Amino acid sequence: MDDDSGGSIGGLDITFETDDPPKQVIKKIKQVFSRHWPLAAYEFDHTLKDSYDVELFVYRNRYWRKKWDDEGAVEGTENTMFYFMVSGRDVTFVLDSVNVDTKPIIEDIIANIAVTPARYVSGKPYSYAS
Repeated sequence: MDDDSGGSIGGLDITFETDDPPKQVIKKIKQVFSRHWPLAAYEFDHTLKDSYDVELFVYRNRYWRKKWDDEGAVEGTENTMFYFMVSGRDVTFVLDSVNVDTKPIIEDIIANIAVTPARYVSGKPYSYAS
């Protein structure tokens, strides 16, 4: 597995560009997760608003959303949440790691939203070796 979390705000950051406006990106993200995590829970962050147009947390389901809200990143919550930041054409998402469970989700996100090759925030191209 290729893991390069240098420059990460936490976990593993993957970034790419899109031609879609932020609302369309969010719609596509929800379509992707409806295929992989049909009970996904979504939470828009209205408090951070740094320089992003949209910030979205996607949890595997409501149980994991509550667990994250109550306890944060603790043992056992690995890869139960993705965090998306959309700013103009730039999309960045954060997860704990790339593995056999998260790889199909990542590949679906990239295939349906990205117009540039995905890369780690450090600049290294995204890849996954099984």
